[in-house]
Amino acid sequence: MNSTTTYYNDFRRPLMGSLYLLVIFANCVSNILLAFIFYTKRAYFNVIPVYKISFQFLISQCLMMIAQIYPISTLCFINDRQLAQYIATHYISIAFLELDTIGYYSQTYMTVLLALNRANVFLFKNKLTIFGRVSVYFSISFVWCWSLMLVGLKKVFGIHKNFNNQYFYMFDRNYYPKSEWNQFWQGTFMGVVIYTAAILITSLYSLIFLKMTFDAKVKHKTVFTQQITLVGSPSNRTIVASSVLKTTIKSKKNRKKLKPEISVLIQSLILSLSACFEPILFNYIPQITSKFEENASFTASMIQNLFLMFLLTPPSWVFFFFNDVVESEFKKIRKTFFC
Repeated sequence: MNSTTTYYNDFRRPLMGSLYLLVIFANCVSNILLAFIFYTKRAYFNVIPVYKISFQFLISQCLMMIAQIYPISTLCFINDRQLAQYIATHYISIAFLELDTIGYYSQTYMTVLLALNRANVFLFKNKLTIFGRVSVYFSISFVWCWSLMLVGLKKVFGIHKNFNNQYFYMFDRNYYPKSEWNQFWQGTFMGVVIYTAAILITSLYSLIFLKMTFDAKVKHKTVFTQQITLVGSPSNRTIVASSVLKTTIKSKKNRKKLKPEISVLIQSLILSLSACFEPILFNYIPQITSKFEENASFTASMIQNLFLMFLLTPPSWVFFFFNDVVESEFKKIRKTFFC
């Protein structure tokens, strides 16, 4: 039932709101667990740049989650249109939406920094000085300053993040649409800035995967050549047999372990897809939603937003399943609380 004072009174808005909160809860729990592990192993993690950057990544996600809880998901449970509109446009809600913007920019460029750090290890042999034990803090500070500058300039140009509580999506509203500078900033500059970051992340991880795949093939050829060469005398045959036996036993013990290059490929896909799809969904959700009538448009928008939230969660889980130290600590936590 539709009216001018209330939204349709069926189960979809509260149901979708509950699902949305559930996904947010899963994201928050994973981030809290990861932050707890970082804290308990701080003596180990504090000397490794990638963990310092990853902790900043968690802070960025927390900023984004604040806005997802309030006002966004809260509005799903308010049926009165006037009250919902008041909450959505209240200055506190607008402030929280800007936290989402800061979190999004900082998360994007922390992901770039993480990709550069991995490239520094696998491609540049730790020659990049921006990832020293002290200099990494300057790199992190630059990302935060850059993110805050982007948000500040958006405000200067009169572009503010708003939330459409009727159709359930965030969007950037240009309050001076006739200004050429505003059009350039919103239409060209920000597109280049965000999509360049996504392309850079994808390219770096692709190069890392190709490098590891190439190295694995070269090492395999080297081992094979050595074995053929060793089979020249009875004593050497014994050495080869012993070597093959040890390798076989070791492979049986670790048969569940992924190959390093496959592990990197999975991580790369997770982080790259997250970085690429977030800006695409943010920009196209309003356009897709507008194709439907009110009831269906809310559902379509919520489904897209749920997918967007799912994209925010996997980067944290990369640590739980692909980092040996974090995975070990995570197992201890599971045994403590669930066994």
